[in-house]
Amino acid sequence: MTSKPVALLLADLGIDRSHSRPRVSNDNPYSESQFKTLKHCPAFPSRFGSIEDARAFCAQFLRVLQP
Repeated sequence: MTSKPVALLLADLGIDRSHSRPRVSNDNPYSESQFKTLKHCPAFPSRFGSIEDARAFCAQFLRVLQP
């Protein structure tokens, strides 16, 4: 089996290739950096028991980071 290169598939679908989204400002390098720091924290669990557990962990994590 073979597949089309992504560029050809996008062209067939009428989609312009782009690596960035002009005039869209929802990429935030500060929050992206904070998320990476959170995910690489040694205390970050492999799974949370519930959404409440995840929220509590993140709330504590963010309190520790505040100056």
